[in-house]
Amino acid sequence: MDLRMWFALLSLMLLLQQLSPAEARLASRKTPARACNVQENTYPFDEALAKKMMQYSSVAYHERTNLLDWNCALCKGPLRQFASPFLVQAPRVKLFAYGGYDCALGQVIIVFRGTVPRYFKNIVADFRVARTKPSIFPMAVDNGAQVHKGFYKSYLRLRDDLRLKLRVLLSRYGRDGSRSLKVHVTGHSLGAALATLAALDFVVNSAQFGILRDQRTPAIRAVVMTNFGSPKVGNKCFASYYSQQVKMSLRVANKDDIVTKTPPTWLSNGYTHVPRLISTLSGARGPLAPHSRYLGVHTEEGSARRKRRK
Repeated sequence: MDLRMWFALLSLMLLLQQLSPAEARLASRKTPARACNVQENTYPFDEALAKKMMQYSSVAYHERTNLLDWNCALCKGPLRQFASPFLVQAPRVKLFAYGGYDCALGQVIIVFRGTVPRYFKNIVADFRVARTKPSIFPMAVDNGAQVHKGFYKSYLRLRDDLRLKLRVLLSRYGRDGSRSLKVHVTGHSLGAALATLAALDFVVNSAQFGILRDQRTPAIRAVVMTNFGSPKVGNKCFASYYSQQVKMSLRVANKDDIVTKTPPTWLSNGYTHVPRLISTLSGARGPLAPHSRYLGVHTEEGSARRKRRK
């Protein structure tokens, strides 16, 4: 299924509102008014660093490459200083993430793959737009936070394995528990939504991902989130809680990227983007191309399609 067919299917699903009756009621239910204010952060935008994160996000789509060997074109080029890659997968629902250590940045990198159109389970996750309470963030729930059910369930499918492998990596590059490290999490499309949830998880539940030898200090020193082409992840109270916790957060969005406008308000009252928006222009032609190109970097999925057309 190519990208055009994917968007046609998504449009049809939106029009038909393919939700269970219970989900349909929850999706349209208005959230009681709360004082949920989204705080803008002042974390600076570094275009070169953001481009590198988009390159990492692009690699996540490259299924024909064994990422454990780190032998793709980008792997051998601008990302060649990436070490100790690990994979996190949920094969039944076609979810995928990877991580490792960027020796040039001195940071742990966690990358979530976005929607692959030929995987119907990915599309199902995108369109489970009913909201749910994110129980791994109890304080957020107490403040009225709700999130996209499909994104949340997808993240939970990867979380346990990610937690185990991240703890090992943090220990290895943290000198066996003697120093904490910065974690940079990224992703594109569906992967951007999962990156948002992961960033918040790494901040508020940091002790679950490892502690230092003193048995008090979390192994994660700081969390940065940079994502691309992200749909909305939760309601305003979720965005408010996220903005209070994740201070180094950049949501890069092409002005003409239709995915960043979803879920639409008429279907999912209350969805709000997390900060901080960095608005860009894709320079790509056509209604669908802007979602596949960010900061001059194409997703590998998009690159494969172009090669097949030649």
